[in-house]
Amino acid sequence: MRSALILLVAALGSAWALAQEPPVDADAVPEPRLAVSADEVALPEGPLALRDCVTVALAFNPRLVAANAQIREAQAALTGAKGADDPRLSLNAASILLEKQPSLDVEGFGTFLYGSRLNWDVGLKLQIPIYTSGKTGAYKDQAEAMLDAAVSLAARERQAVARDAVRAYFGVLQARAMAEVAETQVRALEAQHDAVSRMHGVGLVSKLDPLRTEVALAGAEEMRTRAANGIAIAMAGLRAVMGLPREVQFEVSGEYASPDLPPDLEAAIREALEFRPEVSTVQAYRRAAEAAREIADAGNDPQLGFFAQWDFARDTRMPNTGNWSLGLGLTWDIFDGDEAKSGEDQARARIERIEAEAQALRDGITLQTTQAFLEMQAAEERVRTMEAAVRSAEEAVELAAVGYANDITPLTDLLTAEADRTKARNDWVIAQNDLRVAMAELMYAMGR
Repeated sequence: MRSALILLVAALGSAWALAQEPPVDADAVPEPRLAVSADEVALPEGPLALRDCVTVALAFNPRLVAANAQIREAQAALTGAKGADDPRLSLNAASILLEKQPSLDVEGFGTFLYGSRLNWDVGLKLQIPIYTSGKTGAYKDQAEAMLDAAVSLAARERQAVARDAVRAYFGVLQARAMAEVAETQVRALEAQHDAVSRMHGVGLVSKLDPLRTEVALAGAEEMRTRAANGIAIAMAGLRAVMGLPREVQFEVSGEYASPDLPPDLEAAIREALEFRPEVSTVQAYRRAAEAAREIADAGNDPQLGFFAQWDFARDTRMPNTGNWSLGLGLTWDIFDGDEAKSGEDQARARIERIEAEAQALRDGITLQTTQAFLEMQAAEERVRTMEAAVRSAEEAVELAAVGYANDITPLTDLLTAEADRTKARNDWVIAQNDLRVAMAELMYAMGR
């Protein structure tokens, strides 16, 4: 019976062994894209380690494609905002066909004809902003802040995808280990059923005993089938996180790197408050709100611009003033129905809301990190407890088997011990997976 535990430990060993490999560098991962066919995916040779799965997820997960699209959108908005102070050159062209040739009736002098029925108006116009009361600069500051927000949001999304890939990877390992537990139970019950059947054949036990082992074996085989389905479901979940098409086939190796976690809760909270991307996101939103307040404040201030125009062709009805013209344009809203004041008040309220949300975010980060750290400690304790429970269950099965063979222990006690051992093994597998997931959640809470 102890050999079964050794086999189980060996099956879990590759999953629990800590491979010494560097963590995934998100900046080294190429820009994510959608993998719509197997031809677009080039996976590493052989079974994939955790690091490989995370790298693939960062390359193909659709959520990251969307996040990068938001960054490009913000970059385009910044380009437009930076061009607000640039000169504007426009070509204006128009053709007008009149019903009659332009004329003017003057009493005592008759009718005077001027111009043509077909007129062309073609010219180039250059406009240069001179003074905008800081509005164009504020537009640029706002666009830069929104770009920073998009970048930090994408960084957090990358962390979320990496965390989801880790959870899915460990879900596959858990499903495999539970399938091994189920297979071990089936083999043990098959051996018991054969032994009991032989004992019944020579009249040592009644017919009831082989019937009981047969029922127990049927239950174990059903559990083995469910465990096999669990592997397929877990692999499908991992495939979804990695963003891979169904036709892409891969296996996982069970290797993963040991995370470098902080020594205590206070260190974890300090790291989380310093490195969580949401902190940068809120700071960027505040800068954008400050810029919006400056834009609203400049709403009633004067705007001055210079223009120059060269006419290639002019309407013949207009007096001949030459081909070029220069000028200055002044715009000053004396009264705008409190539109500017309303925008400024909204921006101030938005700043106040963001400040409150920033404090709530810090409190939430502290709480999330605390929960993750304590859950990791509890998971470590559960692993130790369940490991001891497996040893005790193994010993109980051995004692029950010896007792049954010597007609001391009833078969029901042996089957109960076997069921308890299977439950202990499954609980041990679950405890180990809980610990791995708890470590991943702590890293996610700290902004890694």
